[in-house]
Amino acid sequence: MTKIVKTDPIDVADYLAALGLSVEELRDIILIGEAARDACTPNDPPSAPGFDAWARSVRAAGDILAPKGWTRTDEEKLPLILSPNAQRAFTIVTGDEGTGILGVTLKTK
Repeated sequence: MTKIVKTDPIDVADYLAALGLSVEELRDIILIGEAARDACTPNDPPSAPGFDAWARSVRAAGDILAPKGWTRTDEEKLPLILSPNAQRAFTIVTGDEGTGILGVTLKTK
């Protein structure tokens, strides 16, 4: 797998557009998940903020991208969002403390 890291906002937007995605769509997906996290209170179970953010982000990705022909599938209980031609897919995952730091090896939790 080829690692592609884009940092320039125009390069990011162009790369996403080539995949059939937009910065705005991804931003909306993230914001919906973060709103779910923020809605939790100290009376929620300890895992609720992270789970709710993940679950609502997965749902938002499916909802937001469905009109463009993207579809949801669950491969071995991993929700994937498939491109219209099913040649590309992505999923929503959590990262570790290195997430978003250029030059750090990316890892999911």
